[in-house]
Amino acid sequence: AAAAEGWAREQRSATAVDIKDPSGTRFLRIDQTDQPGKDPKKTWEENEKSVKERLTAYERVDIEDVDYQGVPAADWEFTWGPGTHVLNRGFVPNPGKGYAIYLSSAEDQWSDSLAIFQVAADTFEPSGGFQPAEG
Repeated sequence: AAAAEGWAREQRSATAVDIKDPSGTRFLRIDQTDQPGKDPKKTWEENEKSVKERLTAYERVDIEDVDYQGVPAADWEFTWGPGTHVLNRGFVPNPGKGYAIYLSSAEDQWSDSLAIFQVAADTFEPSGGFQPAEG
């Protein structure tokens, strides 16, 4: 992504890659699963329980279904700690694959960071492509 020029890729786990802003704490994380739930919003609501316990001063902004490439998708936005803002988009682009695009940013960089998130979301190519459900 052009917006993330100079950002460094780092393999976080077997399934997750971070793309980090070298000048600060911002990063984008792309994660995937072979066992996605059918309903990303419900998945986020379930995941929230453990995240809330783990993160200091967790506050939900919103968890809502979003229109993304014609596939099941939901955005989970929250803040935590001193001044960290997160947007996590979960989606199921095709049967047997689930992905999340996770943006973490300092509150004072949030609007700039949203533009970077948008570029990532607009250019993301899942393995197997997007296969909107029929009907």
